[in-house]
Amino acid sequence: MEIQACLRDGLHHHPDYVNYIINANFTVNKVKSNLKIYPIDDVTYGNDVDVIFHDEYPTSYYIELLDQNNNVVLNTTSYGQDTQNLSITLSGLAAGKYTIYIQGKGDDNIIATEDSETFNVTKLTPVIQVNADDVIYPDDVVVNVLVDVNGTYHISLAGQTVKVDMIVNEEYNVVFGGVEVGNYTITVTYPETENYTSNVTNGTAEITIPDLKDDDEILISFISDC
Repeated sequence: MEIQACLRDGLHHHPDYVNYIINANFTVNKVKSNLKIYPIDDVTYGNDVDVIFHDEYPTSYYIELLDQNNNVVLNTTSYGQDTQNLSITLSGLAAGKYTIYIQGKGDDNIIATEDSETFNVTKLTPVIQVNADDVIYPDDVVVNVLVDVNGTYHISLAGQTVKVDMIVNEEYNVVFGGVEVGNYTITVTYPETENYTSNVTNGTAEITIPDLKDDDEILISFISDC
């Protein structure tokens, strides 16, 4: 901006001097913003992402968030306050890699600048709890499963597999019949999804033969030769 200044001698109406006026032009240049986004920590799925940025000359800002496929996830305008450290909180992001762009809008006195940073939202691993009481043959085996992520789980025992849609913090009892005497491994599997890693959790089950009492009858059959 160019400004005209006017200087006067201040000796008005002095008999020995002539009044004069000097005009001078000078320019006040715009100041350049020094916008800088601080490094952003990676988070696991389900957590908020805090983006903090600094600008010695805060104005208002255009903010854009892109995913790893360059799809726009967010675009908004944030209005600066009388502080040099500003922040925005991002919630509900799916797992993946993101890039955030922040551009100062500037004003009559400030030249806008921009900056960008990348961060990752990593997949979360579901927690699976599985157990079963030991049983006596030929009773059924009841497998108890508790999970912290909604989804479809596969429960396997002795060559049998059951697919169950489970809800968080609701215990499910899965019954397996016809299991022979022996020690078995129970396997509960959750397949990888957009926001969760796969997980395989094992438990154990033992099927024993019934104890024979003194008065129990044992029937032994012999086949005679023809």
